[in-house]
Amino acid sequence: MTLLEEAHSIVDRFSERQLKGFVGLFREPQFIKITDEEKDREEAFTYLQNLRRNNPDLDDKKELEEYRDRRFTPD
Repeated sequence: MTLLEEAHSIVDRFSERQLKGFVGLFREPQFIKITDEEKDREEAFTYLQNLRRNNPDLDDKKELEEYRDRRFTPD
């Protein structure tokens, strides 16, 4: 059964009251419009996600400790 056929079978079982509510709810869909800025932001995020690599040899705690030592230790 296709998705459309399944949807038809569900709607066919609605009572008149349920059908009126369904039609009222979906008569004018309130789709979220994505602005060009949001689209650009999403594309940039996807690009950055694709650049990310897993480094199993990285010791996060050691790296953080070294960074803090360099950053906050007076010379």
